[in-house]
Formats: sequence, C-alpha cells, structure tokens
Amino acid sequence: YAGSASQIYNAVQKMTNNDGFGSTSQVPGYRIHNNTLILYAPLSFSTFYIAYYPKPLSLYDQGSTDKKQYTAAIQGKPEQGIIGLKAIVDNYGSTEAGQVARFYLANACLATGQTDEALKHFEDFSGSDPLLKASAVAGAGACYEAKKEFQKAASQFEKAASVLATGPNAPEYLNSAARCYGMAGEKEKAVALLKQLKKDFPQSPYAREADRFINQYSA
Repeated sequence: YAGSASQIYNAVQKMTNNDGFGSTSQVPGYRIHNNTLILYAPLSFSTFYIAYYPKPLSLYDQGSTDKKQYTAAIQGKPEQGIIGLKAIVDNYGSTEAGQVARFYLANACLATGQTDEALKHFEDFSGSDPLLKASAVAGAGACYEAKKEFQKAASQFEKAASVLATGPNAPEYLNSAARCYGMAGEKEKAVALLKQLKKDFPQSPYAREADRFINQYSA
C-alpha cells in the first residue's frame, strides 16, 4: 500500500478495526520503503503504531529547556509522522498507554499555561501505576495552586501523599499541602502536616526546613 504517513496509518487502522493500544487485533507485518507499506507477517497494530509513529515523549522531554516543545508534544508533528499526546488520548484514552499519555498531556498543558485543561486531564487520569496515580493527584493540586484555590490545592497534595505514602515524592507532597494550607489560612493543618513530615521522613530535606515553617505558622 503506497501513500503518505497519515494515509498508511489510516489504512492499517481500517484493516484492523482497532480500538486502541493493547488490542489483540492482528495485521500483517510490514516494512516501509519510499512511503510504501509492504505487508508480510502477523504483527499487532499497537506494535505497528509505536514503530511507525515515534512517541511524542522526546518532544515533551525537550520542553524543560524549550517550552515550545511542550506545544509540539501536545499537538504532534503530522508532517513528520509524530502523533501528539492529545490525539493519543482522544483515540486511545481507554487503554493503559493512553492514560500514560494523558498524564504527560496534563503536565504539558500545565507547563504551557493551560491550567484548566491540565486540571481536567489530571482529574480524568485512571492509569494503574501507583506512582503516576499519586503524581496525577499532585498535578491537580498544582493546578489549583496556580489558580490560587489554596484549600483545594492543599487537599489534593495531602491526598497525593496518602495515595503512595512511602513513595519518593510523599515528603514533597506533604510539604506542598502544608504550604497551601498555610496560604489558605488553615495554619493548624499546616503545622500538623509539617510535624507528620518530620516524623515520617526525618531525612528529607523538607523535614529539615519544617521547624522554621512550624514556628512561622504557630506565631
């Protein structure tokens, strides 16, 4: 089958009647030569998709030094055969791979100032990975903090810390929850969380700073 990248993709998708990553639908194996799809052996559609359409995560990773790349990761680069995170979520959001894409899409939206869109995707995240679950809840907290809704932000950060209580980011989440409770005027809650932080994670750099904030919120 000859054609452009998008035409080849549409043709294979039609042949498999595929409903997303992880499908057991089989299509013939393939190689691509001069924009021609050559089919020859069984291969899952998801493998075809991953092989032919480079993941946009490399663009996302470049966003840390060039924020325009976050936009490219969101939208993709169809002329280069790169599907954007938004398209992956729209088409495969019910799959585990689609949920991972949703998480990165939310982060990219937050980084580009699309706070409400980021919040929607963080709250819609339903992946199974515990670390990503906690991170998505914390992401919602970051969105609420950006919107200056500090009580909601604090509640989300506190929830994130409980989702994965022994996770590597739990001290940060507790510290963020305390900060937001303090900014919301709920100083007793802030102090309680800072004391919990000191008790549960005494070696954390956040714990070493906790006394200063406890004194500030107790004044």
